[in-house]
Amino acid sequence: MSEQRFGTTGRNSVRTPGFWNLNVSIFRSFDVGQTTRLQFRAEVFHVTNHPQWAIPNLNASSPNFMEITEASGNRSVRLSMRLTF
Repeated sequence: MSEQRFGTTGRNSVRTPGFWNLNVSIFRSFDVGQTTRLQFRAEVFHVTNHPQWAIPNLNASSPNFMEITEASGNRSVRLSMRLTF
């Protein structure tokens, strides 16, 4: 795989935005009878809901060269219950 270089710039001079994520989960169990247990679960993925920026456009002939034109990352919540007997 060849290395992408821009003119006489040094190696690894083009950096992309960092990526980080924060997930939270809460579990709570309740006893229902002697041998049955009910568990409630709440899971939140990407709590901060900040954008995850894509890499810059590296096509030198493009009008938006070195611009970031995409972002992703949506918060999602999952609620569930589990019955164990």
